[in-house]
Amino acid sequence: MDSKLKFDGIVNVIKPPHMTSHDVVNHIRKTHNISKVGHTGTLDPMACGLMTICLGKATKISEFLLSEDKAYRAEVTFGIKTDTQDIWGNIIKRSHEIPDEKELLKVMKSFTGKILQKPPMYSAVRHKGKKLYELAREGKTVERKSREVEIKSLELISFDGSKATVDVHCTKGTYIRTLCEDIGESLGCGGTMSFLLRLESGPYSLADAVPFNNENLADKIIRTDKALYYFKEIHLDESLHMRLFNGNSVKIPLEYEEGDFYKIYSGHNFLGIGKVFSIDRKNKFEFVKIVKLLV
Repeated sequence: MDSKLKFDGIVNVIKPPHMTSHDVVNHIRKTHNISKVGHTGTLDPMACGLMTICLGKATKISEFLLSEDKAYRAEVTFGIKTDTQDIWGNIIKRSHEIPDEKELLKVMKSFTGKILQKPPMYSAVRHKGKKLYELAREGKTVERKSREVEIKSLELISFDGSKATVDVHCTKGTYIRTLCEDIGESLGCGGTMSFLLRLESGPYSLADAVPFNNENLADKIIRTDKALYYFKEIHLDESLHMRLFNGNSVKIPLEYEEGDFYKIYSGHNFLGIGKVFSIDRKNKFEFVKIVKLLV
């Protein structure tokens, strides 16, 4: 075991198919003897590609990384509909209708932008305390509320009549399986996802990743504060370190946005994520308090 793996931070790895996201986390935890390991977005067992793994205290920031956009390459097989919305489920409908490319491009355009998606029954979304896939395995179907997601781009890479390969850039919570099925439904022939590769998560891509079982993960660890690249910084005097560490608020100049999150530093030390509140415009100051302590 490399002692560097005791450090906190994130590391980008490549998940192979035939493996759950939980399996990847467990392998890293056990192989490198790290007590706290998490990830920032589940990939289905048969999907592959980029997974951002949080190590140590960085597991506390996963909620902030979950909101990142994702990019995928997916394959849609037309003429088939399954109970899981992917090729590994039970086929429940077949069609001999084959779409043409012009028709497909028109339908794909209609799915670009903000759309409503209904979570699939085979998903980890909870219904009355139980995961939907657990209910689905019992043969049950329940009503699900549609959610708004955004397909920022949807590009056709290849098409041979029965299958299409597409690149998708989307917001968090988008089900690519559902997108593939909905495209097939709109074409009138049905469709199901037959391949999925995650290309990007936030600013990270496959080029930043190493195989999940790489023995030198330490070389790829990104510091926790660097992973929070989109938060602005507040640098405070070192004398305030213990006050912040103990959960107290401190007074700062009136130059930050109320309600926003910031990376808080005491001297050169990164303490965690702070939130600005209680602005006193008359006396020109406001307060900041650590909401996620990361030291």
